[in-house]
Amino acid sequence: MFKTLTMWLLLVLCEVLVVAAFFSPDSVVENLRREQRMTRASFGDVTEQHVRQAADGWFTSAFHDTGIVRHSFQLFIPTQEAREKSTGLEDLGSEAFPWFRRRMETVWNGIYQSLYRFSVLLEVLPFMLPLIIPAIVDGFMTREVKKRTYGYASPIRYYASMHAVAALIVAIPAYLVFPLPVPPLFVPLWAVSVAIILAVMTSNIQKKV
Repeated sequence: MFKTLTMWLLLVLCEVLVVAAFFSPDSVVENLRREQRMTRASFGDVTEQHVRQAADGWFTSAFHDTGIVRHSFQLFIPTQEAREKSTGLEDLGSEAFPWFRRRMETVWNGIYQSLYRFSVLLEVLPFMLPLIIPAIVDGFMTREVKKRTYGYASPIRYYASMHAVAALIVAIPAYLVFPLPVPPLFVPLWAVSVAIILAVMTSNIQKKV
């Protein structure tokens, strides 16, 4: 399972690099606006406003007020004053610096979009816990019945569900950085999938693992 998680996390990292390299900051903003409209359509204006305010607060306190955003641009893009002081090198990188600026804008817009999606996740997930917890309890109870009635605990279902759980775990970071608009209903569908898979896994736990 650890190897499976590592593989999926590497794919997520590749996804982040692709977004930073090839997506424009304007496209990320437009995708975010589409998601906000979908969130309002799915959960209502009040919930969407609460989600957006939470994302704004996190981004402002963690990245803007601390100066991280400003320093990240200064690290890769020298100011006009610094370029003028570099006698003979004023035009060095004149074509590359605008490209770096656009990449940095894409990265920070993407970070805000991830915070917005994380806020959606936190908003919806508490309502899904009453579904997930009973599914786990039901799976263990089914396993106890199998133990006492000599029922069959399928190793195929057990190991398949373990890999499915690993995929569902990685689905969250993949969802947070996915470059295209994702309907907010992804979160409840993900929670239902988790509940079903955990019920299958716990009901087929092997005697010796």
